[in-house]
Amino acid sequence: MKNVSLTASNIKYLITLHELDSSSDRGIRCVDIAKRLNITKPSVHTMINNLRELGLVVKEHYGSVYMTDAGKHAAKRYIEHYSAIRHSMLNSALFSDDDCRDLVCKVLEKTVASPFADYDPAPLYGSD
Repeated sequence: MKNVSLTASNIKYLITLHELDSSSDRGIRCVDIAKRLNITKPSVHTMINNLRELGLVVKEHYGSVYMTDAGKHAAKRYIEHYSAIRHSMLNSALFSDDDCRDLVCKVLEKTVASPFADYDPAPLYGSD
């Protein structure tokens, strides 16, 4: 997973999922993602499938979305940069919140090294 590059859209969804992730075990509903991003549910389902293929989320059939450890790690890595850049943009220019989010994610896509460069998941079956 160390060579995976994420698109600006992947980054935007990961950050949004992180924001919506609660301490409950209910997971994140696609309708809540669509509402937060002002997009359609079919668009959300397409991106969730892409993130699932990358191993960043799991989704129950007709159910909630859950971030994997790799997904949480990537989101936290991007959020470190996202918050500072977004804050500066909102305070210095006339961007809407949605436009600002999109622009910051495009900047992160081009500037942040793979969020998995320092990610070392625990072995699934123990060591040999």
